[in-house]
Amino acid sequence: MSQGVNGEFTFENVPDGEYVVAIAGQTMTTKQRHDIVPLPKIFDGAEFQINDVSQKIVIQNGVVSVPGLVDVNNEPETEIIFGVVRHAYSVTLTSKYGKFIFGTQNGNQDFGTEADVNGTPLQVFTAYQGGLRTFEQNNNIFASNAGVLDGDRINNITDKLPEPTLSDEEKAMGITFVGWLAEPAYATPSSYDNSDLRTMAERYPTLAGSLLSPSDAISFVALDDITLRAVFNIPHHSVTFATNSDKGQINDKDNNKASYVEKQFEGNNKKIAELPTVQAKPGYKFLGWYADLTENVIPETELKEMVVNQNLKFYAKYEKADPEVSNIPVINPISEGDTKVTGIGINGSKIKVTFPDGTSKETTVNNNEWSIDFTRPFKYGEQINANQTEVQEGVEKLVSPIVSQTVVNPKKSENPIVLAVKEKAAAVTGKGIAGSTIIVTFKDGSKVATTVAENGTWSVEVPETAALKKGDNVSVVQIEKDKLPSSAVDATAVLDEKADALKPKTSFVEEGTNAELSPTVEGLVSKKDIPNYKYVTTEFKFENEIHAIHIYKKVDEKPEESEKPNPTTSTTTTHTISRVPSIPTVSTPVRPSVSTSKSMHNTQSTAKKETSAVATLPKTGTQDSTLFIVIGLLLTVVGIVVYKKNNA
Repeated sequence: MSQGVNGEFTFENVPDGEYVVAIAGQTMTTKQRHDIVPLPKIFDGAEFQINDVSQKIVIQNGVVSVPGLVDVNNEPETEIIFGVVRHAYSVTLTSKYGKFIFGTQNGNQDFGTEADVNGTPLQVFTAYQGGLRTFEQNNNIFASNAGVLDGDRINNITDKLPEPTLSDEEKAMGITFVGWLAEPAYATPSSYDNSDLRTMAERYPTLAGSLLSPSDAISFVALDDITLRAVFNIPHHSVTFATNSDKGQINDKDNNKASYVEKQFEGNNKKIAELPTVQAKPGYKFLGWYADLTENVIPETELKEMVVNQNLKFYAKYEKADPEVSNIPVINPISEGDTKVTGIGINGSKIKVTFPDGTSKETTVNNNEWSIDFTRPFKYGEQINANQTEVQEGVEKLVSPIVSQTVVNPKKSENPIVLAVKEKAAAVTGKGIAGSTIIVTFKDGSKVATTVAENGTWSVEVPETAALKKGDNVSVVQIEKDKLPSSAVDATAVLDEKADALKPKTSFVEEGTNAELSPTVEGLVSKKDIPNYKYVTTEFKFENEIHAIHIYKKVDEKPEESEKPNPTTSTTTTHTISRVPSIPTVSTPVRPSVSTSKSMHNTQSTAKKETSAVATLPKTGTQDSTLFIVIGLLLTVVGIVVYKKNNA
C-alpha cells in the first residue's frame, strides 16, 4: 500500500476479487486515535463510508469498481472515501468542596454529587463529553469534535477551567483553591473505548500525584480522557489539654490515662465543644482549665464555645484537697479451726489482711467478695486485721482504717427479719440483733452491708444495677458478733398494691320512705338535727364503699307534753346502732424466722394508722362518739383485710 497526499492511499498488485477496506482505530506510527465521520455524498457524487469498514469493492482485470455506486458521469464508481478525524477526549472536573455552578435562563444549574471509590462525595462537572458528535440541519449532516483532539491541549479550546464556587460556610472555614490534581479515585468510562474504566492518574502516570497550577492544567498534551480534581488549602489546628501527672491524669479518646491529649480541627470555624475528663489524684481537686500558667480558670461553657482558628493549649488547674479515705472492708466471722479469711468489699479494691503471727497477704475484691488463705487453722481468741484500698478510675484512694475480727467458737447467728419487699422500692428494710452486720445480696450478685441500729432495725439502699421488679429475689444474712453467719433469708419483691379502701359517705333519710332529708356528704359524719324530724337509728351498707345512713322519723311541730324534757333528769341521749358488723377472725400467716407476735404487731400498726386517718375526716353537725367508735372498728377491719391481701 502507498499513501498519497490528503490521506489518499493506493493498494498495488492486488489480485482480482471482492474486497472491503477497513480503517484501523489509530495510526500505525504515532498511535494517534481517530474516528470515522458519517457524512453523505459530496459534490462530485462519491459517498463517504459511514463505518470503519467500507462497502464491498470488486477488482476485475485490475479495474476497481464499487457495485451500486456510479460517479457523475454515470460510470461505475472507482473510489471509496472515508471521513477520518482525530478522536476528541472528554474533560471532567471534580471537587470535594464548593459547587460547579453556571447561570442559565432558569437560574443557576447545580450538577449534583457522586462518590469516588473511597466513598467521598464529589461535585462532578463534565465540561466536554469527548468523541464525535453529529447533527442534521437543512438536510445536511454536520460533525463536530466534543473535546480535546488527540495530541492537542486543553488550551486549544479554552483558556481557563471553571473553578468550584465555595459556600459562605466553606469560606468561613478558610478554604482556598490552589490548583488541580490528576483525579486519583474517580473513574469514568473512556470516550474512545467504553470498556476502559480507569482514573486519570492511571491514564497519565507521569502526572499522578502532581499539583497542577491553573495554567499547567490546560497545557499538557491530551493522550486520553482528562479528569481533574480541584485542590484546596484547608487550615488545620490543634487543641492540646495538658496536666501535671503528679496531680492528675487525663482520659484520652480510648479512655487511657495520659498527661496530655490533642484534638485536631479542620477549618477556622469549629468550636471546641467537648472537653476531656480529668481524674485528680488523692489529695488534689481539679478546678478547671486555664490558658497559661498565670491566668485564671476559663469557665467550662465559655471554653466549649471557643472557636478554633489557631493552635491552642490549655492546662489543668488543681488545688490541695483533703484526701479521700477508702471504706473499711467487712470480715466475715472466723471460727476456730478455719484456715481462710473471707469478707466483702468494693469491686476492684485491694484488701490487705494481717494474721496473728504478724504476716500479711493481699488480694483484690471480685464481685464484692474477697478471700485469703492462712498457713494453719485459727485458734480461739486470735485476732485478724484487714484494711481496704479503693481504686477509682485507676487512681487509688487512701487506705481505710483497720477492721478486726476475733476467732470465735462456731455458733450460728439468728436469722434476720426482712420486711415486705416492694417493686421499685428504694431500700430493703428489716429487723435484727442490734450491732450485728446485715449483708443483702441482690439479683445481679451485688452485695450491700449495713449494721443493725440500737432499736433493732436495719435498711440498705437498692443499687441502681439491681432495681427491684416483681418476682426479684433478695437474700439477707445476719452476722452477730463472735458468731457464724445466719442462714440466708430470702424475700421476693411484690407489686406495691394497696387494698381497695372502702370510700365512706353519709346520708340522711326518712324512715319508711327513704326520702333524702339532707344532701349526702363524703366521709363518715355524726347525725344532726333536722327540723320536724327525730333521729331514730343509723344503718351501714358495704358495697364499693362504706355508706352510713342516719334514719329520722317525722314528728309534729309541737312535741307532746309527755315528750318535754324533765328538768330533774339528764338530757343525755343514748344512740343505738341497729347493725354492727362483726369483726372477722384473721389467721396470721407464719414465715420462717419471723415470729407471730411481730406479724401481729405489723397488723396492729396498720390498723392504728387506718384508725388515726378517720380522725382527720371532715365532720358536720354534732360529733357522735358512738358512731366514731363503730367507724374505728370498721376501719380496723379494713386495715386487717388490707394486711391480709398484701401478705397473700
